[in-house]
Formats: sequence, C-alpha cells, structure tokens
Amino acid sequence: MARPDLVKEEWAKTQTEIIRFEQRREYHIPHNLTLYRDFFQGEQPSPKDAKVELYATVAATVRRGVAVKRIRVFDVPLSDRQQAEIESAYLTGEEFGLQALVLPRPVFTELVIKRGFSEIDFWAFDRQQFLTVEYDQRGDYRGEVPVATDFERLMLQQQLLAILQRSIPPKDFLLQL
Repeated sequence: MARPDLVKEEWAKTQTEIIRFEQRREYHIPHNLTLYRDFFQGEQPSPKDAKVELYATVAATVRRGVAVKRIRVFDVPLSDRQQAEIESAYLTGEEFGLQALVLPRPVFTELVIKRGFSEIDFWAFDRQQFLTVEYDQRGDYRGEVPVATDFERLMLQQQLLAILQRSIPPKDFLLQL
C-alpha cells in the first residue's frame, strides 16, 4: 500500500544523497497548473509561488551536507508543459542547491529496451533505500512503496547508475535542442 509519508521519513535519515527520478510524460499536480499558466503568459514563476517549502527543505538538506538530485526524463522535442517545467522548476531549484539533471527520452527508451529497465518513478536514499512512486491512471500522486526485495534494490541500483551516467544538466539539454 502506498504511503505519502515515507519520503519524509527517509529524507530525515539520509546521510549523503537523495535522488528523485521521474520518467512520466505528464503529472497531474494542481499547483503546477498555475506555474504553467504564468509561464505561458510570459511571467517568470517565483519559488514563492508553489514550491517555497520544497526549496527551503532542499536548501536545509544541502547545508547539512546531503546532495539533493532530481533527474527527469524529457521528450525531444519538449512539449510546452515540459519547457515550462524545465525553465521554472529546474533552473529555480538549482538556486537552492538542487542538482537538476535531464535524461533525454530517446536515451531512456534505449535503456528500457536494451537493458530491461523499469519505467517507474522512484526515490533513492544513499543509493541503498528505494521507494517507488505510485500514481493513478490520471497521473494523481498516490504515495510511495518501499522496494521489498534485495533483487529489486539491486536492479534499481543498476538502473540509477546507468541513468546518472547519461544525464546532463538542464542548461546543456536546452542548448542541444
């Protein structure tokens, strides 16, 4: 059963690194609708708008010596919503210590096909504890589920390593488009 409180528990225990991996094309997150609307109207979204608590948590975590990384699979070419996301959330997050990375979808698709990697979102804490993220059909967040077996953990560790090796900073990704 998915539990939305697991990330907070694991976050507090993490010693060196927190990684969030996201591969879905779309997420149904109500506060993002305002962010996208503002972006398309030519306004530069502010961290005060929707994610101030998240950015404060990231900054505090980085100050205690824990790296916080967010890796997102993006389409090539970017959809309008993805363009808004990368320019607002990712570049703004970097100002607070977030290490944002992008994995182009064609590269991710190749990893899925050639290596049999899972098409799931997950959290990694110190590269040892993994939580998979669950969504309903519409894309509404349901919560996280701990990875239960050593085999699943090993598979996600291998997947994470390959993803990290192929991911690039958002600014470099935008220059390649």
